Amino acid sequence: MNPEKLKNLLPFLYNHRVRAQSVCRMDALSRMYLAVNDLICVSAIDDYENRKKITHKINALYRVIDRTSASGLRRMYRLTKESTLTVYGIKDTECSRLYNDLLAGYVKNPDPAQELDIMACIVYELGSIADDVTGLDYYPFFQTKCRQWINELDTDGRWEGISQETAVRRLALLQDNSCIFRDDRFDDTLLQAYNYYSEQLTLPMKITADQLPLFGAWYDLLRIPGIFPYVPKRLKQVARLMEQFASQAKPRSDAWYLAISYVVVQCCFDLMDDLQQEAIQEAG
Repeated sequence: MNPEKLKNLLPFLYNHRVRAQSVCRMDALSRMYLAVNDLICVSAIDDYENRKKITHKINALYRVIDRTSASGLRRMYRLTKESTLTVYGIKDTECSRLYNDLLAGYVKNPDPAQELDIMACIVYELGSIADDVTGLDYYPFFQTKCRQWINELDTDGRWEGISQETAVRRLALLQDNSCIFRDDRFDDTLLQAYNYYSEQLTLPMKITADQLPLFGAWYDLLRIPGIFPYVPKRLKQVARLMEQFASQAKPRSDAWYLAISYVVVQCCFDLMDDLQQEAIQEAG
């Protein structure tokens, strides 16, 4: 996607009706709104109208998210913590209250289907605390779960019996444990697991709808700075596969939303990189 195509897509995003809908579309809209939000902040300080539009959409999406599940709380956290235009305050308080209620229930009655969402919520809740978090509620749970995942790896660095997508999501959370909570005890084993799964990642000529979540998981992992290698070329390759899929998918289908959201994210990142390089050259 080039800047002109992104510009043509912006009216669709700004005018999109935000209401309760499939979680796939809500995730896709969140991904696109946050990426465009970041681009606006970097590229145009005085772009008040577009700032106002994107803030309204982020807030509207936040209000319709399910508040009874860990996955819903994770989505709320994302819009609260990852948006540079969103004012915290009331949203932080609401997320923290739900966090304590939901995690208390989960610890009493663990549900494997919620495990990754629960872990992500702990990162969002505790990750912005500057001081030591080791004594706070649920951090010991997070640390124990990370240790369990590491112990479940075989000698090749593979988890037996779980999907590759789940494995990649685990890798992201284990990287959070190392980078955000500064717990580097598992780094060597974690890198071995990353190398194993990275070797299993084969980029096809085309991807199918069933493969979208897996490649989305890889994109999310590869774009996050941390102990894993940053490979921008691989990010762009995945984004191109997503764009190719979106160009042939039924417009506004769930699969189209999922694929095009990563295309928008990559385009925004490319534009921000270009702007930063221009600023560096001008300063030099």
